[in-house]
Amino acid sequence: MSQTFYKVHLPASRYAECWNATKNPFEFLVAALLKTIGVSIPPPIASACPEHLTRVAPDTIAPVLAKMLKPKLNQARELGIDAGIWYTNPAIGAVSLVGSAFCLPDGNGALLIATVHITMNGVTTDKKCSASFMTQLSSGRVIVTTAAKPELDPPPHIECEFLPGATLSAALDRHRERLSMEGEQTLRVDSEDDLEHFCLQNEKSTYDFNIERGVFVPVTAAEETSLRTATPTAPSDDPAKTSKGILDMLCWFSIGFGFFELNDGDPNDAQLIFRWSLIGDGFVGLAILATVRHFRRTE
Repeated sequence: MSQTFYKVHLPASRYAECWNATKNPFEFLVAALLKTIGVSIPPPIASACPEHLTRVAPDTIAPVLAKMLKPKLNQARELGIDAGIWYTNPAIGAVSLVGSAFCLPDGNGALLIATVHITMNGVTTDKKCSASFMTQLSSGRVIVTTAAKPELDPPPHIECEFLPGATLSAALDRHRERLSMEGEQTLRVDSEDDLEHFCLQNEKSTYDFNIERGVFVPVTAAEETSLRTATPTAPSDDPAKTSKGILDMLCWFSIGFGFFELNDGDPNDAQLIFRWSLIGDGFVGLAILATVRHFRRTE
């Protein structure tokens, strides 16, 4: 049975989510502009809601992910947290990812660590390693205390508190403090089967919520084909390569601004030429960058 892969549909997200997901004010302005005019850029990756967790052995994890994981795993071990599972979720594109879930020593929930590394033509475009303490209450509510920054909104029953940059020790202390203020029983997580059920349950509720509000939409057949041919590559520290991401962003800004101006008032012929030239220049720039990268890959 084939799976449906989903991308983030920018126009359906909230402006606050655009702000959370972008790395700087310039990126936010571009994202907000594209959202306003209803344009969604091609996705770097797409993912599917897992039907089951694909377990992996810790020693098979890609080196770039292992390096990102090491500080958080060391902190977890210092807290006595080391009984867990490692897994991957279905995704396509130039992405390496791994998830891990660990039982808390008292059985009151789990520590979830997710690591994602996305490259394009040898350039790192995004990387993150997030750690969250999660506990489900008898009512179905899920209490989450995370050391990560917010991105997409969680489903209503998942109550998140964000502590960006906090150590796992500080996040766990705060998580236990929040649980102490609840008057409900917790769903115990004591085994690998419990961990898998807990992870799948939260993954599915997150997908259902985002599909229902239109933030997750299926990729087109052409997008899926393109993403399936993309493969993760080792990141480069070459400044010339790193600058490519900025050039891409400028091209997309030119396209977005041109479309935005087209919808503004009743332009005269000169204004129309200028606005269409912005759009054309943006697409030409993207084509040139793609051509240069293609020939560099075949050198």
